[in-house]
Amino acid sequence: MVSTSFAKTLPPSELQPTKAITTKTPFVPAWAQATYIACSAIALVVPFYVAAAFDIDDVILPALPFFVLLMAVEALLLRAIRHPSKAARYTFDNVWENFSMGLAHLLLPYLLFHFVNFLPFWLTPTYLHKNYAIVQLDAANPWTFALGFLTCDLEFYFFHTLCHTMATLWPAHAQHHNSDTFNLSVSVRQSVAQALPSIFATMAAIPFALFMPPSIQLAHLGANSVYQFWIHTVLVRDLGWLEYIFSTPAAHRIHHDRRFHKNFGGVLIIWDRFFGTYLDERTANTMAQSQAEATTVLPNNSEVVDEVELFGAQHPPSGYWDAAFQLGEYRHWLRTLFAARTLKQFAYRLVASTGFATARARRQVKFPTDNSSRLRRPRRLTLLVLQVYLGIGLLLHTALAVLVMLVDLEGWTNERVSVYVVAGITIHGMFLDGMSVAIPLEALRCLVGLGVSLSGLWMVDATSIDGYVGHTMAAYNSYGLLVCAWHVMRRR
Repeated sequence: MVSTSFAKTLPPSELQPTKAITTKTPFVPAWAQATYIACSAIALVVPFYVAAAFDIDDVILPALPFFVLLMAVEALLLRAIRHPSKAARYTFDNVWENFSMGLAHLLLPYLLFHFVNFLPFWLTPTYLHKNYAIVQLDAANPWTFALGFLTCDLEFYFFHTLCHTMATLWPAHAQHHNSDTFNLSVSVRQSVAQALPSIFATMAAIPFALFMPPSIQLAHLGANSVYQFWIHTVLVRDLGWLEYIFSTPAAHRIHHDRRFHKNFGGVLIIWDRFFGTYLDERTANTMAQSQAEATTVLPNNSEVVDEVELFGAQHPPSGYWDAAFQLGEYRHWLRTLFAARTLKQFAYRLVASTGFATARARRQVKFPTDNSSRLRRPRRLTLLVLQVYLGIGLLLHTALAVLVMLVDLEGWTNERVSVYVVAGITIHGMFLDGMSVAIPLEALRCLVGLGVSLSGLWMVDATSIDGYVGHTMAAYNSYGLLVCAWHVMRRR
C-alpha cells in the first residue's frame, strides 16, 4: 500500500528510483478487525434472505444498501484507528469514480442489448444445457448445489486468470484495477465491457453448461460476486489457517498490487495454490526488499512509500471523464501494439497482457517504472458547491440505475434514464478533470432533462414511481441550471 505526503501527483519526469526500501506494515487493532469481520458477515448473509423473501433473482441488488453501510463502517474504522495509509482512505474523487464506473457497468450494456444481439441463441448456457448436456443433474439436490459451488468458483478462477493474461481481455478488466486507492468502494468499480456476457462471462460458462444447470451457475456466480466485496480492505491482516482455503483481504491486496498478477480465486484460494498462481504477503515483502526499484522518492529524496503494496495499474487512467465508456486502456493497448518493432513483438502484444509473465512465475516480479509510479491524480475540483452538486448527482444516478434494473418506467423511460445517467457520468467527470467544456454540456443536459420531465409529468400519476421520478428529475435539473449559471457568473 502506498502512502504519500503530497497532495498532487508530480510529473513522471520528476520521480526517480532510489536504492532503499521501507516495508512498514500498519498495525490494525484486534477490535477493529473483529468489528469489520462481524459487520461483513451481516452484510454478506442478510441480502440472501432479502432476495429469497422478495423473490429477487439477482442477489447483488438487495446487497447494495448493505455494501454502502459496510463502506461507512470501514471509513469510520480507518479514521478511528488513524490508519496511516492514504491509499486506503476515502476521497470524493475516487468514490465518485468507482461508483460511476459501477453504474456504467449496469446501464451501457442494458442500452446495447436493445440494439445488438451479441450472442447467438445456440451459444447460450441454457440452450447448450437443454440440448447437449452430458448429464442432467437435479438442481434441487444438495450435492448438485455443492458441486455447483466448486465448479462455478473454478470457472471464475479460469476466467479471471484469462483476464489478467490475455491482451484482448485485460483492457476491460484493468478498469477494476486502475484505481490508486484500495478500499471497499473499489469493489463496485466494474468494467462495462465485462458486462457483455456474449464476449466474456459466457466464454467461461460454456464448458460447465454441459453438466451444470444454468440456474445453479447464476446463483453461485452472484454469490461469488457478493463474497468478493468484503475482501477489498486493508483493515484485516492475516487470518491464519483460513488463508490456506479462502480468498482473504490479505490475498486480495496482493492481487491488486500493480507489480503482481496473482491470487485469482473468487471465494476459494485453493485453485491458486494448486495451479501455482498464489503469492502471500510475507513472500511479497521478501521479494520486494531485494528490489531497489520498489521505492519511489521525490526530488529532495524524501521517501513516500511506507508499504510494499502499490495499488493500481501500471499506468494511470486517462481521466475521470472516461468513467462511463472506459476507452483509455484500449487506447493504451493499441499504442503499445502498433509501437512494436518486430512481427514477433507485435504477435506477443496481440496475445499476451501484462500479467502473462508473472501469473505463474514464482520469483519474477515486474516492478513499476518511473512513468507508472504515480500515487494520486491531482485534485482539481475544490469548490464545495460543485462537490455537493456532483454528490447529489451520484446519489440520483445510483437510484435511477437501480430503478432501471427493477421496473419499467413511463415518461422517463428506462432507455432515456440510461442515456441521461451515462451522459451525466461523462460530464461530471469533466468537472473533476477541470475541463471548461463541462459547464455548457451540463447546462444542455439539464435543459433537455427538464424538458423531458415537464413534458412527461402530465402522462403519469403523480403518486406513482414514474411521477416521483419526473418530479425529482425536474427538481435536480433546475438545480443543475442554477449551479451552471452561478459558475458562469463566478468566473466573470
